[in-house]
Parts: sequence; structure tokens; C-alpha cells
Amino acid sequence: MLQEGPNIFHEGSAPFTGRGRATIQSSLKFRITVGALAILVGSVWLLAYVSSRRLRADMERMLADQQSSTASFIADDIEDKVKTRFAGLLRVADSFDRSLMDDPAALQDRLERLPVFQDLFNGGIIVTNKDGTAIADFPISVGRIGTNYMDIDAVGVALNEGRASLSRPVIGKKLQQPVIGFAAPIRDRQNPYAVIGAIAGVINLARPNLLSMVDNKPYGKTGYYMVASVQHHVWIAATETSRVMQPLPALGGNRLFDEFMQGFEGSGLVVNTRGVEVLASAKSIPSAGWILIVVLPTKEAFAPIRHLRQEILGGAALVTLLACIGLWWLLHGQLLPLRQAADSLAAIGDQAAEGGALQRLPVARNDEIGRLVGAFNRQMEIQARIHEELHRAKSQADIANRAKSSFLSNMSHELRTPLNAIIGFSEMLDFDSKHPLSVKQREYVGHVIESGRHLLGLINEVLDLARVESGRIEVTLESVQLEPMLNRVHRVLALQAERGEVTMVVEPGAWPQVRADPTRLYQALLNLGSNAIKYNRPGGSVTVAVKVLNDERARIEVSDTGIGIPLEREAELFKPFNRIGAEATSIEGTGIGLSLTRQLVELMGGMIGYQSRPHQGSIFWIDLPLDRASMNRNHSQVGDAT
Repeated sequence: MLQEGPNIFHEGSAPFTGRGRATIQSSLKFRITVGALAILVGSVWLLAYVSSRRLRADMERMLADQQSSTASFIADDIEDKVKTRFAGLLRVADSFDRSLMDDPAALQDRLERLPVFQDLFNGGIIVTNKDGTAIADFPISVGRIGTNYMDIDAVGVALNEGRASLSRPVIGKKLQQPVIGFAAPIRDRQNPYAVIGAIAGVINLARPNLLSMVDNKPYGKTGYYMVASVQHHVWIAATETSRVMQPLPALGGNRLFDEFMQGFEGSGLVVNTRGVEVLASAKSIPSAGWILIVVLPTKEAFAPIRHLRQEILGGAALVTLLACIGLWWLLHGQLLPLRQAADSLAAIGDQAAEGGALQRLPVARNDEIGRLVGAFNRQMEIQARIHEELHRAKSQADIANRAKSSFLSNMSHELRTPLNAIIGFSEMLDFDSKHPLSVKQREYVGHVIESGRHLLGLINEVLDLARVESGRIEVTLESVQLEPMLNRVHRVLALQAERGEVTMVVEPGAWPQVRADPTRLYQALLNLGSNAIKYNRPGGSVTVAVKVLNDERARIEVSDTGIGIPLEREAELFKPFNRIGAEATSIEGTGIGLSLTRQLVELMGGMIGYQSRPHQGSIFWIDLPLDRASMNRNHSQVGDAT
């Protein structure tokens, strides 16, 4: 449980230094503004797009219905006029008989006394005999009497087939202008099946006529009308008079026009032969076999939509600008306490770095940001107490560590003096030639000497560890040849390996020179080799090998076939006085060898590592820097020799 430490906070706010302030691109206000505007602009543009598409579709239907209504109105008017002219012709034809047809003067007089009938045909009226030659004409000034009109298809149909019909547009033989003719048969009253002549009404297309609602009158500003004869495949009338009497486009070139020619009545969008998208509507004129087509370019038809879209986009831009200003202003006010807290926190950090007293962050208002700042203040208080406790614990640990190191150093010195005396006197007894010992006595003295030397080694390790931890040990880096050092290690450990029934081998190979302290490197290699033998098994092996890793470092590996290291205890491997469970066995040791080895290797600028598999063995390695100077000398000697 934490103890109450001194309060390191003082009420008040730190001055705003501006340090630690985020750039505009990384600020929260900027990102919220940009994100909100992106959503707003995207929504407005999506709404504008969907609305314009839907509005265009609605307007297309509305314009199509309106244009179809216009086409129906005009087509119905033309249909009535065509029917009226056919009815007038048939009525007049029924009033003629053979006696009148045989009296041209009386026939001419009868034509001139039919003013209402004459008004139906602005190109005049012609009466022909059975062979198609004109025998009466109105107005007579045109001079058509005596001209044969059998080649006019409508006259030929009336005389040969006995039915009324409408001719294709042609250039009048006397008028020399484009005309169309209505023709009806004149029958013998005594024999209704006998055709004795024909009466034809001429429509001069170059003068006002029943198609005047189409000629030279645009639909809207850029639209136009056209009347086509399906039977004769020719234009009858058009707003552009140059189309009159021109053949219709070939089928297959325009999908919608093909449908109109096949009887479709309605509207649709299509690109015309001039590459312009148009809205076209068609309505048939059945009595004449014609089709009325009304065309309006979509550029004019959908101009209101384009104008509305521009207004929507302009409004979207204005809304975006206003939203940007409003949102920026709103966020500036709402996030101001957070920015002030960040500035105060930066100032607090500066004061703490300079050793000053920490201050609480100001709480401007009791909202989410205020509660966040309050929670941060409380967390800082807890952290300050923890820091104080840790500082106190560290101080105590440092004192204890120094006391431990001093104790170990002093005790090591105190123990080494009598121990050296014991070992020395024991050796004197063992080698005293004047008073030789018995075999049993020499065995006992040998045990004393061996145990004393082992104890001296342990004391030396403890002393070295104390020196390393206290920073009193120094290393001297120089060029070290590995071959003689490894052979020396092998000779020293050979007896231990023989006792443990372990085979120890130093693999031959390239022997680079490394930068190290010879004494400390020798000590580290002895520790690794001794451990590899101690924790091995009877009949096992220890292999020492050297590898050059790269141009900078070399690796010394000591591998064994021993018991390995349990996975769950690998983290304890380099801790001093920790034998990873070996303390419960007969294997001797203090558990400080690996800890001391790692610290010695790191003091020499090297690294130590390992790989282990339980019950299969371990590999410990030491990585040391290569001696570049010796390598350069070797290279130059090789170059001189070659």
C-alpha cells in the first residue's frame, strides 16, 4: 500500500508557453472540421446528383407527355383536315354523272360554282376522263385542261382501282411547285362499278395549306416538326423546308426512327444524324398514311435542370463555406480548454525537467473535457506518489546493494587470507620429504587442498561479481588470438571432462583475432566450458567452435549434449545465485558464473546468448568484435607475398 508522500502539486495554472502545440494539419480541430465538411460536402453533392438525376427523369417523363400531347393535337388536326378533303372529293364525285362528264362546258361551270369546295385545295381542282386527261380545271387560268395525269399515282388508283387515295409529293406539271394530290373516282350512276372519270384536289406545299402548322414553325426555340409518308418513304412537310420531298433515312441507322416507321407512337431519347441528343415524339395520321414527328434537343429541354444544378452547386459551395466558418468557430470555443490543458502540460513538463514543482492543470468548465482534465490531475497525483515511493525504494536498494558489495568484497579478502594459508600448509605437508605422510594421510591432505582450491575459486567469483556490480573492475581491450586461448581452456578443463566422462573437442578452422581483454575472455570461456561439462551426462560431449559472422564480428560457440534448460526457467538464467534447480542435485556451484560471464562479455563490447532444448543440450555463444587492424595486416602480407 502506498504511503502518503509530500504533495508536489501547487494550485494555480502554468503559463502558456505554446510548446508542444500541434500543427494545423494534425490538430484535432482541423481534423474534425475537415471530416465534418467532407461528410457535409459529400452529402450535399450526393443529394445534388441524386436530385438532378431524379429531376431529369421526372422532367423527361413530363416533357415526353407534353410533347406527345402536342404531337397528338397537331396530328389529329391534320387527320381531320385530310378526312374533310377526302369527304369533299367523294361528295362532289357522287354529284357528277355521265351526262355532265360528256359536257365539258357544263362540268367547268359546275366546278366554278363550288366555292367552299375550292377552299379545301389551294392548288386547284382537276376533273379527268377515263384515260386520265384533264377535261375541267379550276382555276382555269392554270391551263391544265388537256394534260394527262395518269402518271400521278393517286389519279391512277382512282381510275384503275376505283378508290380514293393520296399521291406522293411531286412537282406540279403546271404549277412547277411541290404538290400532293387527293383523288377520288367518278362512277356511272346506272352502273356503280363503272369508273367514268376522276376528280383530284391539289395541295400546293409551297403555299399555306393543311400542313401549315408544321411549315417554318419551330417547336420551342430549337425544336422542329416533320411529316413523313410511310408508304412513299419521303418527307411531306418539315419546319426545315429543305427536307420536303427528300427521302427518309434508311432503316437501321436510328433505333427510335425505325420504331416510329413500324407504328410506335410515343416519345424517346435518341441521338439524331447530326450527333445531337434529342427528345422525339411521334403520332400517326392514319387516313393519309403519314407520321408526325416532333423533335426537341435535350440541351433546350433540360436547360432548367442544368440551371437548377448550377444553383444547387452554388448553394452547396455557400453552405460549405458557412459551415466551415461556423464549425471552425464552434470547435475553437469547445476545444479551447483542451488546448489550454495541453499547453499547461507542456509547461509542467518543462518545469519538471528543470526541477521545479509540478502544478495541477486548470479545469475551465465541468464538461467532458473538464472531467478528463480532473481525472488527469488525480492520475498525476497517484503517479507522483508512486514516483516518490519508487525513488525511496531505489535509494534503499542502492544503499543495500552498496552494503552487499562492500560486505562481499571485505569478506572475500578476509576469507582468502586464511584459506590461502590452509592451502599452503596443506601443500607443505603433502610435499614434505623429511616427514613423509602415509598414504591415508596424503589422501586426506589431497581432499583438503582440492576443497580449499574449489572454495578459493568460488570466493574469487564472488569478489569479481562484487567488483563488476560496483564498477571497480576494468577491462583492457587488445588483439587476442583465439587458437592458443581455446587450446589453453581445453587443457585446463580436460581433467574435469575426464572425471565427468565427457568428451571435449575444439573444432579446427579459421582462427580470427578479436578485440577483448585476454584475462576476462579466458575467465568467461572457462565458465562456459565448466558449465557445459558439469551439466552434461556421462558419455556426452562438449564442442567448442569459432565462426566469423560478418566483417565486424566473430562468434565463439560452446555446445553440449546435457540436460538443457527448462523453458519455464529461461528468464532466470543470467540472474546471480540462481542455479535453475541444480541446487537440489550433487552438481557443485554458486549460480553466479553465467551472471558474471555476461557482465564481463558486455564490458568488452560483446554479446552473449544461448539456445537450449530440454534433455537434448544447449549452445552458449559469445559474439566479439574482430580486430580489424590485424586483419588488414594479414591482407597486406598476403598481397606482398603474391
